[in-house]
Amino acid sequence: MKYGLQHAVLAACLLSSGSVIAESIIQDRAESVSARLEVLDGLGLRCQSNLEVSGATGAGSPDCEKFLKNIQGDYFSTVMAECTDLLEWYEVKRKYIASAGSDLAESDPEAAQELINSMKVVRSACDTSQFGVKYKYIRKPLNTIKALSSLD
Repeated sequence: MKYGLQHAVLAACLLSSGSVIAESIIQDRAESVSARLEVLDGLGLRCQSNLEVSGATGAGSPDCEKFLKNIQGDYFSTVMAECTDLLEWYEVKRKYIASAGSDLAESDPEAAQELINSMKVVRSACDTSQFGVKYKYIRKPLNTIKALSSLD
């Protein structure tokens, strides 16, 4: 019985109106990550275009220099740190949902749906296994520069 009471209190806390506000903050953070990754992807696309036109010398173009500075510097590492935090949040919520079962949806369906939506936004923004598909030009210019520099 004690476990059930703790579980109910935890569910009430997570599904309170303050929790919905917290979920919208999580969504804002995840959308910010997506926007920053899209910016890097755009820089990468412009860099890749320079590499395709100019070969190895394209790596010295302003677009490539800006891309390399940001992908190797604080900009990208800050985005990835934010993703790490968001994915930790996601994992806590995933475990909670797995343990709460149908109680979650029954006690406050609107808040449960908001939580699920937030989790989807986080997963979409920070699923690094999809970076090559969703953000093709975050890695491609780096691989092209490496390939061009190893040519004889």
